[in-house]
Amino acid sequence: MHNAKRRTVRVHYKMNDMRIIFLTLLFGLTIMKMVGQNAVPFPMTNVNWTMDKITVSMSNPPETSHMYSYYKTNGDTILNGKTYTKIFKETGLYCFLREEDALVYCKYNDGPWIDTTEFILYDFSLNVGDTVQLPLLDFSLNYYPGVVEYVDSIMIGSTKRKIITVSSWITFDFVEGVGSLQGLLYPEIPWVDWGGELTCFSINDTIFRTDGSGNINIGNCWQTINVNDLKINNLLVFPNPFNDCIEITGIEMKRVMVYSLTGKLIYESSERNNDLDFLKKGTYILRIIDRNDSQIDMKLIKE
Repeated sequence: MHNAKRRTVRVHYKMNDMRIIFLTLLFGLTIMKMVGQNAVPFPMTNVNWTMDKITVSMSNPPETSHMYSYYKTNGDTILNGKTYTKIFKETGLYCFLREEDALVYCKYNDGPWIDTTEFILYDFSLNVGDTVQLPLLDFSLNYYPGVVEYVDSIMIGSTKRKIITVSSWITFDFVEGVGSLQGLLYPEIPWVDWGGELTCFSINDTIFRTDGSGNINIGNCWQTINVNDLKINNLLVFPNPFNDCIEITGIEMKRVMVYSLTGKLIYESSERNNDLDFLKKGTYILRIIDRNDSQIDMKLIKE
């Protein structure tokens, strides 16, 4: 009888141990799941994006053209009592972003050609089956309906991010803490004969692959075209891309030069308005020397 009692006690202890182990594992899995679901904030400091707009012509055979746009964060500003991050393109100050409750809002810079009303750029609280109005820019904001087809995760660097696939007239993939895999400001993509791709995403001089591999490289997206970062906030080169002439404003400049991508000097002037109609279609490097002999290099596209 004494031995039977001891065996019964041992079994009882073992069952309690199993319950403890099971509850510990369950608690651990719950914590892991909760951690995995933590939202990744949208980056607002030292961030660069490169977007490739791919257009396929209706000619026979069709011709494919690429137009790259570069975006970077450049400090904060307060508009109507709200704090925004300033977004610069290669031509200067372009728009403003802010995040609130898993929503990323966008407001374009004041100008006569685009609607400057704040709109929702990304909504990372969406679930499968939700409907969404996608903003698309064509001189003014238009909205197209979309439906969330998938919600999954993707590895960016060492962090898993939520990825939301929205099906509309095309398919968009929105990634937490990154933006759209079709480009940061996907509303700028033409609505016909187009393709869009986020070709580079970097934070603090680290380039993060957005293919789910988790790979990273040293560098930033502005370096992918081998030109210097914008150094003067008020510089504006307009239009860019251009057809014939460009105008340079916002700084006191001494000289402007245009180089080929191989480094050959093609054009030089000291004027703010420059007729470059003679250039062939393609990508060039525009070099501006300011009154302090500082050098600013930027990409210039002839359409």
